[in-house]
Amino acid sequence: MRLNYLPSIIYFGMPMGLLGAGLNAHQLVEFFALEFDFSIILLSLGWVSFIFIFFHYVWHLIRVNNRSQLVQEWYDPFRRSFIPAVSLTLILFIISVSKVLGEIYTINQAWLLTSVLTVSVLHLMLNIFLING
Repeated sequence: MRLNYLPSIIYFGMPMGLLGAGLNAHQLVEFFALEFDFSIILLSLGWVSFIFIFFHYVWHLIRVNNRSQLVQEWYDPFRRSFIPAVSLTLILFIISVSKVLGEIYTINQAWLLTSVLTVSVLHLMLNIFLING
């Protein structure tokens, strides 16, 4: 079976994997007290790829001709997993930025909670936007 329109989870798989691997590498660097922090390379690649893919995806979301394809993707149970993929990748992005910046600056935990709640509200709004067709 050939897909004419690739599921969006394919696009968010790369930054999700890089950010998850970067967070795991960050834990390993802390655990083994390594001098060279190789996790920042993975996290930087994850951040750049996430920002690029996120803006590309939002651009196609607001275009009228692609919106119908996204609505069809929502109603197809095989390709429905893109909304959790976007939300999980965004939460990984927020956590990874707070981990790295938390070592340099003192980050208030309310900022982290507010960011995650904002992602949850945007997730809900995207669901409503797509369900209303």
